[in-house]
Amino acid sequence: LVEGKNCNFKVLINDPKIIFADEPTGALDTKNSVAVMELLKTVSIDRLVILVSHNEKLVREYSNQIIHLVDGRISEVEDIKPIDKNVSQKPIKITT
Repeated sequence: LVEGKNCNFKVLINDPKIIFADEPTGALDTKNSVAVMELLKTVSIDRLVILVSHNEKLVREYSNQIIHLVDGRISEVEDIKPIDKNVSQKPIKITT
């Protein structure tokens, strides 16, 4: 589980096949939000990343599918773009 300002990517040590990211950018500035999303994009190459966010703009930029929930039920499923398997593997620095 990856959560907000204290997002902890030690979770990757165990090489999970699914990562649940609960508002990983919620308390971050724009620069660090992008850095976290770039990291999640990179790790999503070989594993499933499920992200919960209220930042629709950022989600649209980095997701290939968006599932909208209203009152705990799926209200819409949007296929945004195909998965990009040629994601940059450059190092990402998160500043505080």
